[in-house]
Amino acid sequence: MRIAIQKMDALITSFTTNILDPLKGILILLATIFFLWGLVQYIAGASSEDKRTEGKQHMLWGIVGLVIIFSVSGIIGVIDNFFNK
Repeated sequence: MRIAIQKMDALITSFTTNILDPLKGILILLATIFFLWGLVQYIAGASSEDKRTEGKQHMLWGIVGLVIIFSVSGIIGVIDNFFNK
């Protein structure tokens, strides 16, 4: 039984290290780019209300994406600490 638990722990650690961590980095990068693109749209379209509204929406969703990514990361960290103590 102890060997099975050790193998499962190694599998979870490997999955986290090789898949979740790089995926989190990519998602953070994409959300940041989305936010910055919205900022560029907002500044470039200062004379057009439609362009400013579109830029605001992109900035908002970029921030929402970042909040979700960091929240899920924090929840996973809490769960990981709970089971590994």
